[in-house]
Amino acid sequence: MGKDNEQIFRVIKKHYLMRMSQKDIAESEGLSTATVSRIIASAVDNGYVEFTLKIPAGNVVEMENKIKELYGLKFVSVTKVDIEDVDIILRDISISVGDYLNYIVHDGDIIGVAWGYTMSKVANGLKPRSIKGGKIVGINGGLVQNNTSIGAEDIIEKFSRNFNATGYRLMAPVSVDSAEVARMLKKDSHLKRVFSLIDKANIIVFGIGNIDLNSTMFRYGGISKKDFEKLKNEGYVGDIGGRFFREDGNPGDNVFNERIMGIELEQIKQKKYRIAVAAAENKADVLRAALKNGYITSLFVDEKTARKLIETEYK
Repeated sequence: MGKDNEQIFRVIKKHYLMRMSQKDIAESEGLSTATVSRIIASAVDNGYVEFTLKIPAGNVVEMENKIKELYGLKFVSVTKVDIEDVDIILRDISISVGDYLNYIVHDGDIIGVAWGYTMSKVANGLKPRSIKGGKIVGINGGLVQNNTSIGAEDIIEKFSRNFNATGYRLMAPVSVDSAEVARMLKKDSHLKRVFSLIDKANIIVFGIGNIDLNSTMFRYGGISKKDFEKLKNEGYVGDIGGRFFREDGNPGDNVFNERIMGIELEQIKQKKYRIAVAAAENKADVLRAALKNGYITSLFVDEKTARKLIETEYK
């Protein structure tokens, strides 16, 4: 073992076993606190440290059962929150999503996936499972402004590699200039093949979008400010795959939805497994709307969002 590795293991031991502060470790090892912090942060990723958590599951299990009963779902997973960090929370939720997918996915399945920040975390949490004849298809068009980590290409590639499946992207913007342009693009033979796979998909996985200026759709050019304001004024609360719906889950007559390149809301309801992933209390209202209108069969959330879902129903 090299001297560098010896020091790394001493730092890890002092932090996890001896409960020393990072400042004290830095002084004892002749390192900066920043270096100590990096060593500790990478300990799990590098396989130096493994955790076994023994958390009383009562409250979480009760919430899962309550939500399942309230909305008639197939499956609910509520992840306990111990650290207020959305990346850590999504990482933990995504591990559960990966386990669930490996349980339900079989040879020949077509899995539809959305893009976005949440879905990028789900893709990173997958656990290898090779299936025969599987296909991964993007359920909506892409972003105008490229962001590799949250875009469809990266997410589809990770899903395809994980399941040893063939990946298909919907090579079009998520929204186009008019309903007429959308209709014309859908006649393209290449896009028709992808839309056919979207229609045949028996499993879909997606995040839930808010009508929010911080949403991925708005920040990366999927929707203009003008369209955003119009949707908000007309009572729309959120989207799945770029398809917007109101609080009652109804898509209404909004012209913007006619400009979307991707799965239809009615198509979503026809899928056997409709897996939604969310990790933010401010998404509770849009989640509730999606749940009440049958867009979700399997839900993966953090405990705070779960609690808000339950509490609001019993007000």
